[in-house]
Amino acid sequence: SLYRIRKKCLILDLDNTLWCGIVGEDGVSGIKLGDTYPGLAYRTFQEFILECAKKGVILALCSKNNMSDVEEVWQKHSSMILKKKHFSDIKINWNSKVVNIQEISKDLNIGLNSCVFIDDNPVEREQIKQMLPDVEVPDFPSNPFELPSFFIDIWEKYFQVYKLLDQDLKKTEQYKENVQRKNQKAKFISNDDYLKSLDMQLTFMPVDKYN
Repeated sequence: SLYRIRKKCLILDLDNTLWCGIVGEDGVSGIKLGDTYPGLAYRTFQEFILECAKKGVILALCSKNNMSDVEEVWQKHSSMILKKKHFSDIKINWNSKVVNIQEISKDLNIGLNSCVFIDDNPVEREQIKQMLPDVEVPDFPSNPFELPSFFIDIWEKYFQVYKLLDQDLKKTEQYKENVQRKNQKAKFISNDDYLKSLDMQLTFMPVDKYN
């Protein structure tokens, strides 16, 4: 933790990664996430990831899914620990995950070598390894009961830091705001129109020894 360069962003899949099952097929009530195994293992995994975010790691989603299904999980599933507000960038669509991860990197203005991608699907993992070699892609455990030890290994390998600074703890909100600004700017034809839309105000005051 003293000498290792800490990764900045943890990019996560959803189905069979943050919960057991496929929400588009099983429905919100059909996915396994809760107080009994294997759902308990996935909920514990989410709790660990949330603690990771509280220690300055940026969270992002990259999932082939329907946004409406995922929104329903966030709204209705009582055991869903990771909410929409915890993610700085969200790519839930049917695009290639290679493209989505590249866009996440651009949205957050971080290098691909700052990203760790977690996905249960070995085909998706291998594609990222081949096409985006700078992204770290750990092998996902085959058994849900291995998820807690898997996370500890991820934390120690990529995210552990000797000392947390105040700016580390504010990173999630800062990067989320950057993405919001980028999305807002894309709505305008010119940069001047965008700047005007911000309604910024400039205040003049005399210079003194305090300012």
